[in-house]
Amino acid sequence: MRGQARLHLICALALVAGLSACGGGGKDDKTATSAASKARPAPAMITVPSPPPEPDQPCNGRPGVDIPAVEIPEVRTQPVRVGAHKLGDKTVPGFVVPGLVIPAQHVPAQCAVVDPAPAGCLGRVTIPSVTIPAVRIPEVRIPGVPGTDVGEVVQPAVDRPAVTIPSVIGEQVCAQKVRPGEYRPSVYRPAVYRKAAYREAAYRPAVERRSVCVKNDCVPAVDVPAVTVPPVAVQPVNVQPDVLQGRNLPEVRSKCVSVFASQKTTAYQLCTDVLFAFDRSDIRPSAEKILREVAKSIEQRFPGAAIQVDGHTDAKGSPEYNQALSERRANAVADWLASHEGVARSRMKVTGYGETQPVAPNTKPDGSDNPAGRKKNRRVVIGVTKQ
Repeated sequence: MRGQARLHLICALALVAGLSACGGGGKDDKTATSAASKARPAPAMITVPSPPPEPDQPCNGRPGVDIPAVEIPEVRTQPVRVGAHKLGDKTVPGFVVPGLVIPAQHVPAQCAVVDPAPAGCLGRVTIPSVTIPAVRIPEVRIPGVPGTDVGEVVQPAVDRPAVTIPSVIGEQVCAQKVRPGEYRPSVYRPAVYRKAAYREAAYRPAVERRSVCVKNDCVPAVDVPAVTVPPVAVQPVNVQPDVLQGRNLPEVRSKCVSVFASQKTTAYQLCTDVLFAFDRSDIRPSAEKILREVAKSIEQRFPGAAIQVDGHTDAKGSPEYNQALSERRANAVADWLASHEGVARSRMKVTGYGETQPVAPNTKPDGSDNPAGRKKNRRVVIGVTKQ
């Protein structure tokens, strides 16, 4: 008896929890469950599922171009309620055509990022991909009138798929060393452009079930209004071209120095082979005149401005060794400027790039050594940014 009472208690708890059967169930239980589900009233409103919005990622002070967010407003329709009607000797039950909530959508703010670059280079530009999310207007159904020729009326769902425009990249470009006396060509990075994105409007037409009469009883017509989700446009993005123009500065007479300038920055590119002996990082005495000319030009044109000293090597030797060598050489130039020309060390940022930023191939297409290319890659560049 005690075990049977415990079984009854478990069954009662199962029923409270909404389980369909206890201890095997039967046909009557399934029938009752089915009847209960049929009797459940239709919802008055349906919210259409929507993907979670992507977070905004503006530039927030990073170099680049801000791309504004696009807000897509919510679309809401009201339910259509139809009461029960007498039709001859029968009663046609009432029903509800649910209203819709198509949630607002958000195309996030973005940043077309311009990467920091070594002195004498124009940084890589990345315009990220953008997606206008998909949207759906569900189908609508108006029940038919039993016992008449008025059947169910259905208007199919309308879908507008997501629209994605892929990311666009403009690669970094850098000034190349030129031989003494050669023309200093400009360094040009073309415009970077991401085309516009457009999602067409979604439109579900109005739906009507005609009226029907039997003798003196009539079931009136039912109208469900049309639903429109407006079109969405994301404007194109254009990052303007940039250029480092080769310049001749009268105060810089050394043919070992190439100067490139934009509106914001000026880069003095030095012949590393003149500054340093092979595989060394101590400045040659014969190179001091060159550094003195560059220091005086910087103080004359950019007093107090921030200075960037970047060291580069070719690809001969291990990457680890070349990285350390480029750092030692860049530091040697910065130390010389500070100790001999009084340039405050706090104004100078020193970076070694090793062999990671070549401006020419280190090898020929057939894989053999390319001495001319390696010579262009061995360089120290002093960059100055206008305040």
